[in-house]
Amino acid sequence: MESTEMNNHQIAIAAILLLMKFFQEQDDQIFILTDPTSTKMSIEQEVTLPTTPRVIMLGRSFMSSTHWMVSIEGKVFFEANQLNDFASAFAVFFGSFYAFNLEYQESASITLELVQRFFLRINPDEGTKCTAKVGTSRKTGGVVQRKVTSISSRVTTFLQRLTEFEWKTSN
Repeated sequence: MESTEMNNHQIAIAAILLLMKFFQEQDDQIFILTDPTSTKMSIEQEVTLPTTPRVIMLGRSFMSSTHWMVSIEGKVFFEANQLNDFASAFAVFFGSFYAFNLEYQESASITLELVQRFFLRINPDEGTKCTAKVGTSRKTGGVVQRKVTSISSRVTTFLQRLTEFEWKTSN
């Protein structure tokens, strides 16, 4: 990075990556890193795009990305010239789950649920956008039966600790 100070794009990217690391989720479940010179056509030909939405980061690293695209169902849905900043790309990515009535992919569901409930304040009384019955164990990597709850216990615990921290530091 040229500057020692982070810009708003980098702060937002770092926040999402930090949440994914905290919840032991792989960054490739939300982001796909491609060459900075990639085009829609080259990405669709050279990269195996998953069916679930992804933010395509054009750069040498996630933190150095300066252009973004969004893919849905294996195709580039929004191109770099349509998205001015990372926040716009992430908003399109996240909004696509609601616009197209898609469930969160199990492998990134905790991070996405936290974004939904904490940052966007979408808090349904019951249910979740990930109803997968099986998942991948973060300890063993094997397939395990998921607990079906109305909200992830990991999200609840994180939000509770964050609220306690805010309360302690504000008094």
